[in-house]
Formats: sequence, C-alpha cells, structure tokens
Amino acid sequence: MDIVGNLPQEISQHVLSFLTPTELFKCFHVCKKWYNLANTDFLWKRHCVLELLLSADTNIPLSSSNGPLCKWGSIYRSFKRKVNRWEHDCAQCFNVTLSSLNSVIAFGELSFVVYYFLPLESHLEKLYVYRLCEEKVNCEQIIELELPGRGIVQLITNDIYTLVSRDNFILCFKKTPEKHITYVAICLRSGVLEYTTEDIICFINAKSCLDRELNIRELCNSYLWFEDSSKTIHVFNLETNEFLKISPLQEMKRMCNLITTWSESEVIVYSPGGEVLLNLPIDYVQDVFLNKTTLACLHPAKGQHTRVLQTFDVKSGEKLMQKNVMRFADITLHSSYDSIYILERSSRDLYRVSSLCARTGQIQWNVSLPNMFYNLWPAILHVVSYKHLFVWPCNNRTDRYSIFNLKTGKMLYASSNTGSIQYINEGVCISVDGKVVHIKSFL
Repeated sequence: MDIVGNLPQEISQHVLSFLTPTELFKCFHVCKKWYNLANTDFLWKRHCVLELLLSADTNIPLSSSNGPLCKWGSIYRSFKRKVNRWEHDCAQCFNVTLSSLNSVIAFGELSFVVYYFLPLESHLEKLYVYRLCEEKVNCEQIIELELPGRGIVQLITNDIYTLVSRDNFILCFKKTPEKHITYVAICLRSGVLEYTTEDIICFINAKSCLDRELNIRELCNSYLWFEDSSKTIHVFNLETNEFLKISPLQEMKRMCNLITTWSESEVIVYSPGGEVLLNLPIDYVQDVFLNKTTLACLHPAKGQHTRVLQTFDVKSGEKLMQKNVMRFADITLHSSYDSIYILERSSRDLYRVSSLCARTGQIQWNVSLPNMFYNLWPAILHVVSYKHLFVWPCNNRTDRYSIFNLKTGKMLYASSNTGSIQYINEGVCISVDGKVVHIKSFL
C-alpha cells in the first residue's frame, strides 16, 4: 500500500525531507507519483543548503521543464559531480593554442577571452571568446576591433560582460543568447567621466587620448570598479549607467561578491555598488580575506620568524582572535565555513598545512609533509568544490600540486599541471605554457 504517495503533497514532501540524496534518487524509480514528489525544488534546495552550497535565504527559482531534474536537483547533481571529480582527479583536459604570444587573456567562471594585437601596420585587433562546456571548449565568437591608441590593453570578464580598456576609455561587451554585443563605452578625460550606449566606436574615436587616465580594478556582478590617475575609485553600474566616487585606498580584492579595500590604517568592506558595509581602523595590514561572517587580516612579519593573523566579525567589527603564523605563510578563508587554511614553511625540509577556526583560532587539523618543493612561498591556496583544498607553490619551478580533504586534512593526491596556473575556480584549473592554454575541467 502506497501510504506516502496517498498523503497530501505537503505532508509527503515533509516525510521525504528526512531522506538522503541517494535515497531521494531511488524514489525516482518507484513510480511516477514518487518521482514527482521527490523531484521538487523544495527537497533539493534543502540538500544544497546542508552541503553549504548556498545560503538558506536564497530564492527558489522556477523548476526547469527541459530536463529530468528540477532546477535545484540539477544544481546539486552538478555540485556533487565536481566534488567527486576533484576528489579522484578525474579531469577532462583540453588545449587551446594561441595564434600569437602578443595577446592578453582574461578568465570568467565558465569562459575566457583572448585579445590579440595584430602587426603594427594594421589597426585591426581581434577578441576571441571561448566557452567552457562539460565535454569541450567552444570558440563562440571572434570580434574584430579597430580601436585608437597603442597603449597597454586591460581585459576583464565575468561571463556576462567583457571589458577592453586602453589609454582613457573602456569598451564593454555584453553576452546575449546569440553573441557578445557592444554595450557601453566609458571615457575619462581631464577628470570628467562620460559614457554612451549609442555610436560607441565613433564616441571612442572622438574622446580617446594617449594619456593613461584609468585603470580597471574589479568587475563584480554588473559593477565596474576603476581608478583614475589620481587613484580615486569610480564605481560604474553597467546596467543603469549610474556611478559614484570612492576615496582612494592602496589595495583592493573581490571576495564573496564583496569588495574589500585596505591601506596602512584601515580596512573597508563595500557592497558591489559601493555601499560601506564595514569600516575598521586597523594598522599595517598586508593582506585580507573575507567570507560572509568573518574578516581575516594578515600583518607584516615581526622580526624574522612570525607574522600576525587577526580575525573580526563582519557585522559588528568585533575582534575575534589573534594568532602568530610563520613568516613564509599563505592563507585562504573558506567562503562558507568559518575555517582558515594556512600553508607554512616550517623548516628547510618540511611544510605544514593547517586548518583553524576563524572565530576562535582553535586548530582543527594540521599536517606536516616532506617539502617536495624548492621554493615554497608564495603559493596558491584555493578551496575547490567547497570540500577540497588546492595547494600549489607557484614559485617552485615544478608543476605539482596537492589536494587535501578539508574536513580531515588528509592529502588525497598530488597531481601535475602543465605551465603556470593563471586561474582556478570550483570547476576548472587553467594554466598557460607559452602559446598553449591548458584547461583541466572538473565540470
């Protein structure tokens, strides 16, 4: 007798909410009624939250009718696939050969763009847009450009927008379902900011000059952060064309969709649109790390052996803990867990990887391993798939990197990579070796 299937839907879903993801998938094969009960955003969003994939207040999107799984079921399956592939080093490898070394590359979550400088006798330059798919890398579009000036080009992308900057102007492309289109042009001349969404190339030709008046700092959602020659920060909304100015600070970093800036005497956390969320007077900050609840600050070395690590509550600004770390240390902060991961050179022959509670400083685990690398510091530490720690000493003259389990500290494996790692996120690791872009995809 099908007791669960004959209950009202709300009660049936409550009963099924006690099942594990594996058990929910088994419900798909019982009958059509159980399939419909188990294949709901309500149930699968719960497992996404439990896996710390997203926050509990995330809005539930409409279910997708184009596939066998609901929207959050698809998100969960994609997430678990990346976890398993990172854990077992099951990457798909792709190569893209550049047509010239005279190029600039920028990376987004699921795409990258290459800007080619053609020979000096030609004013024509090209922008190649590549999309990373599960089974291949597609060249989606080739955009021919004829831009004024011969200054240094800056390139930045986030899968929705691609921006090219030279001298005193920024040209923005926006991705549509069919292709990238020219969207807006921004020009800064004699301290005056102008923009247009019409006759964009004519506008750039008329307003461009050879002075290097602007420098792109960050692209966060639809907000572009750039600085002028006086180091004043401009925040430009690419959707509404609204902008504001922010007083200059020395350093800037985007983390957890927030912008953190710092100088010798203060740390400020901004929303993507430039609203101040936290302002702390902290002296001599060398680097900062941020998640939704905690701000971590790393201070310069005191003497020859140690540096100081401090953490603060993001909402109240209250100091949480202070701890000494080795002078040659690299740090990263988990975006969801309140955990700090530290890579230290503990002696000439050993290196140490540690996990600390970001709120209390309590050691969760630490592992000392033989130093396989000639030059340990600095290094890339990155949390991948929310479950694993990627460690690559980038100045070690070797292509080896290590993957650690975040919960236990166990090193799962050491693997190799070709070239210098330029970009890493939850699903891909991209390196460049001469004219070849190497992509390891865990999607």
